[in-house]
Amino acid sequence: MSVQPIDLQNLFLRLDQVGREQAAQQEAALHQQQVTASEIEHKTLQQEHKINRSSEADEGPTSVKDDDGSHNRQDQSPPEEQQDDQEIIHDPELGKHIDISG
Repeated sequence: MSVQPIDLQNLFLRLDQVGREQAAQQEAALHQQQVTASEIEHKTLQQEHKINRSSEADEGPTSVKDDDGSHNRQDQSPPEEQQDDQEIIHDPELGKHIDISG
């Protein structure tokens, strides 16, 4: 089966349309890569600027730096004024017996 001149006319008329379709397919792949790259860049920038919580407990607002440069925790020992006002009661039997009855 050979190509007839009438068939060539149809092919030449459609050549421009086929060329545009092929170019659009190639550009679509390139455009998709560019969109994906910009999304990855955007996510990376967000992660760089995001504040991450630290899992370690650093010396934060509960520590006080004295004039001599040493650190003292405020919650380790209550102020002396509060210690004088409170009466501490100690049970001598506390912690000596174990109740195993359930």
